[in-house]
Amino acid sequence: MPLGAASRDQAEILFAQAAGFVDRSRRLRSLFVVQRGYRRIKSLRTGGEGIKVYAAAVDTGDGVIPTLALVDELHRHPDLKLYRLWKGKLRKRRGQILTISTAGEPGSEFEEMRETIRGAAEVKERTGGFLFAETESLAYLEWMVQDRRLARDIGFVKDANPLAAITREDLEEKLASVTLDFGEDWLRLTSTSRPGRRRSRSRNRTGTAATTRTRSRGCADRCRRRLRLVAGHDSARPLPAGRREPSVFW
Repeated sequence: MPLGAASRDQAEILFAQAAGFVDRSRRLRSLFVVQRGYRRIKSLRTGGEGIKVYAAAVDTGDGVIPTLALVDELHRHPDLKLYRLWKGKLRKRRGQILTISTAGEPGSEFEEMRETIRGAAEVKERTGGFLFAETESLAYLEWMVQDRRLARDIGFVKDANPLAAITREDLEEKLASVTLDFGEDWLRLTSTSRPGRRRSRSRNRTGTAATTRTRSRGCADRCRRRLRLVAGHDSARPLPAGRREPSVFW
């Protein structure tokens, strides 16, 4: 399972987090071995790699044939080449790709891709600050304040930041900070977009989840239930099956 990071430093952080799960769990230590020098976690059961972290460079990410690929903070990658490279290899093993990212800069390639996904979506369901959209091959989860005029309303901003660790008190404290960059720290990273520029429909963590050709209806339903659970969406209704390319931007 390759994990794409925006830079070498971010790759080190991601690997340390994944390795920490193994180190702290007796069960996981019986299944995996952490190889810190290679930034990878190998499966003791199969002898194969469980997770290997790559920096966002196409030349180092080539040769990967994933069953599941993860791309973290895609908006920070210099381009979308690594994402597209891995996405193009999914059919070889009927794999999936999951992308998680904060909002990007208005007009960036990343934001243009998000606009394309929204425009192509055959299914769109919006509840407050949460949007679920789906194409034939991709499911997309997104949280943002829809109207920037509401960007100072803590209730709306909290709705766009569903992580339980982010409280209303945290948001109020951040908004009241005398060193706050309202455009960058608040509009782009916490609620909507940067002022004075083309609107980039995004908020703190914009979420997209997509599943590229799942192997079966049962597999698709299980995958989508997990995606909704990760996203904090409490609907018990399973996501529609039959999608092949899972991508999650959040």
